[in-house]
Amino acid sequence: MKKSFSLPSISILTITLNPNPKVFRKVLESIKNQDYPKQLIEHIIVDGGSEKNKINYLKNYGCKLIVKKNLRDQSEVRRVFAVKKAKNDIVLWLESDNVLSDKNSLRQLIQPFIDDRKIISTFTLHYGINKNMKLLDRYCACFGISDPVALYLNKADRETWLTDKYLKGKIIKREKNYDVVEFNKNNLPTVGDNGFLTRRKILLKADISPEAYVHIDIYVDLLKLGFKRFAVVKTTSIEHDIGNGIFDLVRRRVLYVKRYSLSKYLDHRRYAVFDFNSPKDIVNLSKYIFYTVTFIQPLFLSIRGFLKVRDAAWFLHPFMCLLFLIYYVRFTSFAVLKLKFSKYL
Repeated sequence: MKKSFSLPSISILTITLNPNPKVFRKVLESIKNQDYPKQLIEHIIVDGGSEKNKINYLKNYGCKLIVKKNLRDQSEVRRVFAVKKAKNDIVLWLESDNVLSDKNSLRQLIQPFIDDRKIISTFTLHYGINKNMKLLDRYCACFGISDPVALYLNKADRETWLTDKYLKGKIIKREKNYDVVEFNKNNLPTVGDNGFLTRRKILLKADISPEAYVHIDIYVDLLKLGFKRFAVVKTTSIEHDIGNGIFDLVRRRVLYVKRYSLSKYLDHRRYAVFDFNSPKDIVNLSKYIFYTVTFIQPLFLSIRGFLKVRDAAWFLHPFMCLLFLIYYVRFTSFAVLKLKFSKYL
């Protein structure tokens, strides 16, 4: 094990707005219990104006709290303040629903930075699963997603539990505990959040202005500057508490798409989860629609998954695919048409 003086310092950054106290306490306890020198960790929280009872316990964990009530509905802009406040070597985005799965998580996630100076970011291969998690949380962890459309577009940054190695980007080498991968603008998945680490000095080279900051887009900026090497850690995971149920998840995902992909933000976006001009994206989206309405392929994936990891949560998949399809068609179709044909209107 590496001695503490050889370890980089970490700035843990969290964006909050009325977080679930029960879940957030688990997150904070998972940080507190890390086998990592406490003097090398700072935890900065940028809050959008939460009710006091939702965050009054933070003082017990030594967090640095920044309140931005004027940015209540602009979580991505609040990230800018977090990045600029950070002082340590590595930035870790750990949200109020991201639990570090074991006491060695930080050491496992930091090790690739020590081994290879070209590596700019690390993240986990999987989302963690345990038997005490809710059914929806286990489903999302099984498939490595919070939105099945991202799975079929091949844009999800985490892998499903069907595989024990990373399958995206250009694999440079496979170490015992992590895979080293390089991305380009054509194969970059939706990186940048939920237990994602980056060298702070590198991160600051991207466009972190309030009007242009979206956490995925930052890595497009870095790719253009030649920073393309990442490490995907196989020996630990992040347990992601999805929230208040299936319909709340779908509503939030649709809202996110409308806010950051079908609005004024589009003028500053550098990354598209779905690109109208990409034949590959069009084909993959068509496959998702066909698979969903015919039901067979999602059910087949559920069976394969269940045989690999015995959890009934896999069988939510056909239902989730259909529900997301209905919601996206209902709530975003007019916005998409308006965006696509705005020059003719």
